Amino acid sequence: FGLSAGVDVTNVRLSNSCTYYSVQYDPMIAFNLNAFAAYRSAGFWGITAEPGFIRKGAVMSVAYNLEKHETHLRLNYIQLPVLADFYITKKLSLSVGPEFAYLLSAKVHYDGNNTDISDGYDPKFEISGMAAINYTILPKVDIALRYSHGFTTISEMEFTNEMGEPTGEAKEKSQYLQLMVRARIFSSRQ
Repeated sequence: FGLSAGVDVTNVRLSNSCTYYSVQYDPMIAFNLNAFAAYRSAGFWGITAEPGFIRKGAVMSVAYNLEKHETHLRLNYIQLPVLADFYITKKLSLSVGPEFAYLLSAKVHYDGNNTDISDGYDPKFEISGMAAINYTILPKVDIALRYSHGFTTISEMEFTNEMGEPTGEAKEKSQYLQLMVRARIFSSRQ
């Protein structure tokens, strides 16, 4: 059992776009805070569950009629990665598994203003796949590099022109790269 914290480089993938609008997502620095419970077998495998909080999102640049607008999309989630751990050496392991997340809030930060856009994100439940490489640097401290790739759509957008006619649609999915530090408070592992 223990606690973990990470620095995340998070982004949103846009499946389609249209020629009338130009929407671009750039990476954003975010964070996560988790607890964890891990079991390691006498062999080479184990399992870890990590309930916690994560901020996902991106820096969104929207160009409309030659004007560019930049906003910060902040998606706050309760998350639960459930990972199968495979121990390569005593200190090195690989992990893979699903990440389940529930959206608490979605906000756009623009020119010092925060606007709640949570209603535009439905369903609130997200499923991602996660892969990680973990290394024990001290007897009770690990570092990890992780990648998470969203499988479910977190939002759908429909683009229209000035007359309200549809010009295209797009789906958003999240992804992030994470550098994490994990401290074991209680461990039966030597």
